Amino acid sequence: MRSDMRVESTNGDEQKVWLTDAEIAQLRRHAASPRDDIVIQLGTFVGSRTFEIPQVKPKHASRTADGDHYRLRVPHGKATLGRKS
Repeated sequence: MRSDMRVESTNGDEQKVWLTDAEIAQLRRHAASPRDDIVIQLGTFVGSRTFEIPQVKPKHASRTADGDHYRLRVPHGKATLGRKS
């Protein structure tokens, strides 16, 4: 399969990588367990950082007041402008 992921070099030898929707779907199809699928979704759809994902537990998810959405609290996440940790 040809990859269309976008790769951007950052400082030193680090890189940022963006997967296409098709690549994310393929990765999710190959998840070994529901837990692995959740880890993939936290990284791809939510944008969680690798150090944040292991911190998340079911108790950190809460429904918003309107009942239509959920909010995820990461106990020791990186707080950035416009993003609660």
